[in-house]
Amino acid sequence: MVKKWILLLIFAYIILVAPAAMAAAPPLEVSMEPAKITTKPNTIAVFSLTITNNLGQDDLFLIRTYGSRLEWKIPGDVLFEVANGESKTTDMVFYTGERESTHNYDIKVFSRTIPGMNKSARITLAVSKPPEIMITSLDAAVEGNSLAITAGLESSVKKTFDVTFNLKDSEEIVMSTFSVSREIDGEDTVSETISLEDLNPGSYILEAVVGEDKETKGFSIYTVRDVEEAVVTTPNLLYDEIKITVYNKGNIVENDYTVSYTFPSGDYLTGFMTQPDECHDVEDGKRCTFIITGLSPTDSREIIFRMEYWPSYTRFIAAILVILAAGTIYLRRFGKPRIRKSYISKSKNMYHVIIEIKAPNKNLSNAVVRDWVSPLAHVDKDGFKHAKPVVRKSEAGTELIWRLGDIIAKEERILSYKIKTIVQGHLKMPKAYIRFMNKKGERVRVNSGHIEIR
Repeated sequence: MVKKWILLLIFAYIILVAPAAMAAAPPLEVSMEPAKITTKPNTIAVFSLTITNNLGQDDLFLIRTYGSRLEWKIPGDVLFEVANGESKTTDMVFYTGERESTHNYDIKVFSRTIPGMNKSARITLAVSKPPEIMITSLDAAVEGNSLAITAGLESSVKKTFDVTFNLKDSEEIVMSTFSVSREIDGEDTVSETISLEDLNPGSYILEAVVGEDKETKGFSIYTVRDVEEAVVTTPNLLYDEIKITVYNKGNIVENDYTVSYTFPSGDYLTGFMTQPDECHDVEDGKRCTFIITGLSPTDSREIIFRMEYWPSYTRFIAAILVILAAGTIYLRRFGKPRIRKSYISKSKNMYHVIIEIKAPNKNLSNAVVRDWVSPLAHVDKDGFKHAKPVVRKSEAGTELIWRLGDIIAKEERILSYKIKTIVQGHLKMPKAYIRFMNKKGERVRVNSGHIEIR
């Protein structure tokens, strides 16, 4: 019996009370958030206007602003469409003036389909007393191993102010602080440059503080690996003194950096003021390797040795000419990497293509290998044995791209993939190539040979 009464009460509420409550919802609702904003002179203040349409039909609403200082209002949405039964929000943006004052604004919303239907909300915008000093702009630009700082300031009184700059890491832990004193009257700019040599690559925050005002600017230090070798030969009648200066122009410590020098065959003695870590005979000469550890950013190391010639001035001159000619030919011949393309037949119409890359006696930066497969063959997506490339298909065939990054001196890389030909007979495969950056920042490209699959 009790359950029956409870069910009757619920049914009565649904039939009688709920529709009345729903019908009581106002046809048009307008709200502003926040109701009041207090801000500094010459700043932007943003209010949020929310319109709720309960008119029973979609409507296009006209938004008007009433009050003093209407010139502070930045033009925004004038006509705002809201579907029936939905709420939408738009921003009401104001740019304040210079003097301390308080102003009220009435934001009125008019229905374009139902004459006389409108709703309004009031907001208050208060401008506080201008501070003695405030920051109008802040910029931080990374230039090499330095940070160029530019801070725009504006004061309401002529006075000497202390501007403090805090350098923070990504977790906002202060890593360094310095201050600048400056007499400011009106608008002024403070420009400073600080060193970033002791900072690791990562994200950082520059914070400027003056008086009660504070501004921040984020910046990033990216990993830069840039080691430069400068070779200076000082000739003499009795010997040549060779100095190799290694500069770390990057921003990370270089460990176990290798410098190699090849001494051509000749009638001379070698005197080392910097002892090599290893020397061994090579074709037509001797190659010595020097290993440098702990080369910090902006640091440099020198490697010095002599090539002492005898027994006569004539033979000395002749040896110099031979060394220069042999050295030039040797560097031109072996200064680039080698890339070789071959294939192995696995089964009928199935082949294993192999690309072999051998670096020269120097590092390769930002190395990229590209290869192409004829449209008469399909690439097996599961046939990449060593490193998986980026695969791009088109009507002209399939392009394979391996981004290998940095390859150290003498390193060998092997790339491979499988293809299945769709025709019988010979199939000529295009050349592959490797592209990298040399020490001068120039792009260098070396091609392999063609292969013909039979």
